Amino acid sequence: MKNTAIKLIFGLLALTLSNTVFAQDSQGSLAESWGMTIKQGQQGNFEAAFKAHGEIRDAAGDPRAWEVYTPVTGDQLNVYAVRTCCYTWADQDAYIKWERDNPGIMQDFFANVDQYVESYGHYFSEVDLDNSHWGDGSKPVVYVGVTEYAINPGHAAEFHSARAELSQIAINQGWGETNRWAWTDQVGGKPVSSLAVPFSSFADMGDDEQSFRSFVVEHAGEERTSELMEQLADSVKSSSYSIWAHRPDLSTGSGD
Repeated sequence: MKNTAIKLIFGLLALTLSNTVFAQDSQGSLAESWGMTIKQGQQGNFEAAFKAHGEIRDAAGDPRAWEVYTPVTGDQLNVYAVRTCCYTWADQDAYIKWERDNPGIMQDFFANVDQYVESYGHYFSEVDLDNSHWGDGSKPVVYVGVTEYAINPGHAAEFHSARAELSQIAINQGWGETNRWAWTDQVGGKPVSSLAVPFSSFADMGDDEQSFRSFVVEHAGEERTSELMEQLADSVKSSSYSIWAHRPDLSTGSGD
């Protein structure tokens, strides 16, 4: 089912994965995401139309920056993830008003872009800003590796507790000096959390000199590390990993 891939994208990538500074100074943590599955053989036409639509949005002063990602792995490569972050729920009301005050924006989309789209998905997610570390934006984000965790019913509290403690060890003890990551939680549906890790190249995906587990052991001890890892594992029903490419050629705006 095509929407399955779209749901996977936005259960995972609920953050602004751009080359700019991760939204540490943002007033909100809400991410809005659209997924588009493109009709077979129409990706070139879609990209041309979508790029032209983005120019119209920029000219109209779209207050949001929309980042686009396409899959590098998997068996459904005609999916485009279009996302923006980080806002409050009240900001969402304000953005809907902006769209209504500028009706030509969506009129252009449906007149010129929609014809190439087979199906859509629309999602909100919350970024765990306290336990994420996206860096200062000095390194470009070319690829993003995303691990999705489907949480066992009734075990969300245990998962989030272990996630927070492990993340704070990483942040406070210097793992973030050479590593970046972000945690997100899907709004609505079954409990899904994700861990996104940005890369500047495929070479960056190689093994680290020190594993994260050994890093935690060094700072929290073997016993506590084992407890946290077990708590995390016991809270998860299943997990999956995917790689996405950032598409600056299709992304729009810088936002206000």
